[in-house]
Amino acid sequence: MTKKKNKTATPKKKQRIPYGAIRSVLKRIWLYSDNRKAALVDARKSRGKYLCAICNNLFGPKEIQVDHRDPVVVGKFIDWNTFIDRLFCEKENLQVLCHECHKAKSDEENKSRCAKD
Repeated sequence: MTKKKNKTATPKKKQRIPYGAIRSVLKRIWLYSDNRKAALVDARKSRGKYLCAICNNLFGPKEIQVDHRDPVVVGKFIDWNTFIDRLFCEKENLQVLCHECHKAKSDEENKSRCAKD
């Protein structure tokens, strides 16, 4: 004797898009972009020393970050094409900053972004 399977339809859950994961992967790919590497070459003053664009001090490679002069996200997220275009920008829109200057600049941008909302 065979049992009949219950064939009641279960509603399918709507799958959520992992925006944070997608953004992280794109940023990781950006780390190897030619324009980012060119910005580092321009800021390099001697072996292992880079010039911060704001405070004009020299820092080692672990003490610097490549920053976008124009923020990648302005206000609220618009769409992926805009995000990618701004992330993979030209070398002229990139600058090398020390951690302290980068944090101060990012905090200022975040405050102005929150004030607009």
